[in-house]
Amino acid sequence: FARFQQQSDFTCVMRDFERSYPDIKLFLISHPPSTAALDDTVHHFDATKLKCDANVLDRTSVNAKVPRNWYWDKLHVLSILNEEYNHQMVEKICPLKG
Repeated sequence: FARFQQQSDFTCVMRDFERSYPDIKLFLISHPPSTAALDDTVHHFDATKLKCDANVLDRTSVNAKVPRNWYWDKLHVLSILNEEYNHQMVEKICPLKG
């Protein structure tokens, strides 16, 4: 939990901002895990440990069990994962109805 303490505390600022500006919706976007942490869930983002409720775009869950060759180095992902992140973001901003 200490690893994500700063993100957790920031969720209260986000909540307060949204209450003051109800027409604006904020999202906390998690960082993808490094290749060294892909198999270690201790290093994965956990929205249940946030201090305040927040809208979350969790990029760590997308990375679970992806091949390491989808990263171009220890921290940066290839376009196949960036494309999925973009789809998630579009779905949050403008949900498709079907």
